[in-house]
Amino acid sequence: MSVKKIVYLGFLPLLPLILLLNSGFLLEDGSLENRSPENRNGSYAPTAVVKDAGSEAETSPGTPESVLLTTEVSASPACLYLSGEVRPKDVVDIFPDTQGKVRELRIEAGDPVASDQVLAMIDPSRPGMNYTLSPVKSSIRGTVTAVYTDTGAFITPGQPICSVGTLTQLEVDVYIPEGSIDDVRKGMTALAGSPVLPDLNETLVLNRISPVLDPVSRSMKVVFIPESRNTRLKAGMFIDLMILLE
Repeated sequence: MSVKKIVYLGFLPLLPLILLLNSGFLLEDGSLENRSPENRNGSYAPTAVVKDAGSEAETSPGTPESVLLTTEVSASPACLYLSGEVRPKDVVDIFPDTQGKVRELRIEAGDPVASDQVLAMIDPSRPGMNYTLSPVKSSIRGTVTAVYTDTGAFITPGQPICSVGTLTQLEVDVYIPEGSIDDVRKGMTALAGSPVLPDLNETLVLNRISPVLDPVSRSMKVVFIPESRNTRLKAGMFIDLMILLE
């Protein structure tokens, strides 16, 4: 066998390795290069790392050098979601001075009343004893929010005839859980909404904070007032609040 044939047969097993080196698929450390079908022309496109809100993703943009892209996501302000009941600022129950039957009931729920206005007349007469009718007067000026008796009913001094409140000044009672009492302070704002009134968007201001907690519910009572006088809130409504924690 000639020398040329011996040399040819010796290089024949190395032919695939030479082809890989020539095509660029074999790196200098002996590992194969992972190329996409778009980059099989001999050029190498390094990957770029994109970081977004703590997550990492690898892309292959085809740029000649690595690029680090970082996006910052701003945190939304902390909020406390609770519910509250709308009530008049001042509400008083009106009681009779004596027991007897209700002979006249001159008011209904929603009627405006003045201070010292007669709301009902009570007949304290008993069998064999006749007395003059005793008037029941309102102690404040406002609106009748509820009536608790009817004409002809027997009533005692411990039973209220009705309740009167000032509807021009409304308040919202909210109970803050024990774990969040340090997050609220006077002057904070809250956004009020209602599932039955989707377009309700009222701004409330924290007006009062109770110095003690309810021993049963372990919550603290706070009172919000509407920021605008032209409010759509009505006494007796149950609303949702989003308290903005600054």
